[in-house]
Amino acid sequence: MTGALAAAVLLVQLWLLPAIPPVRAIGARDLLTPLTRRMAQVGLLAVLFFIAGHFAAYTYLKPLLQQVFGLAPNSVSTLLLVYGAVGFIGTFLGGSLVARSVRGTTLLAALMLATALLLTTVIGSGFVPGAVVVVIWGVAFGLIPVALTGWMMEAVPDAPEAGQALLVSGFQVAIASGALIGGLTVDNFGISSAMVLSGVLVLIAALIVGTLGRARGGAAVAAVPE
Repeated sequence: MTGALAAAVLLVQLWLLPAIPPVRAIGARDLLTPLTRRMAQVGLLAVLFFIAGHFAAYTYLKPLLQQVFGLAPNSVSTLLLVYGAVGFIGTFLGGSLVARSVRGTTLLAALMLATALLLTTVIGSGFVPGAVVVVIWGVAFGLIPVALTGWMMEAVPDAPEAGQALLVSGFQVAIASGALIGGLTVDNFGISSAMVLSGVLVLIAALIVGTLGRARGGAAVAAVPE
């Protein structure tokens, strides 16, 4: 079924997406360009904490719902479906918010995600508390790819392909690192401890965005191309 859905998505993309040929081929030297731009450096640093924090916790979302919130398998399946649905909504919401402020959207996503993660330790058990956490978490993660993509497009408007290539690389490194950190934490201290650690990592990302993520001299950065 997943393969059939993927094939359908491919056909829809071929039908709807416009052709956007690159201006020129990207060389290895081009990948160094984002590393020389302050805002790109800040964005990549934030990505490492942001995504590592998310995946240190997300890997254990199902056992979190079962063991901490005490939910039955049917309820867990329902909330996982809700997570995907609100994440879809968050992606569209992110497009509107990024058009107003990339930095503000990134900061909002980080604070929402940190709130959801830390709430898991104090909100109690049951379906409603679990649903509250899942909805906040899902919307936040829906915002994240849009916000971070917009960030790198603003940071290196003259080399968008290189910026996105490094962004994706940063994502992969952070996903692997987060899963490793989360696994070690769960093995030694339990799921709730992993949620706290994840929340702290995401708060560090929010701190990076809030303090270092200002354009120098208050200058406006380039708008995200439509």
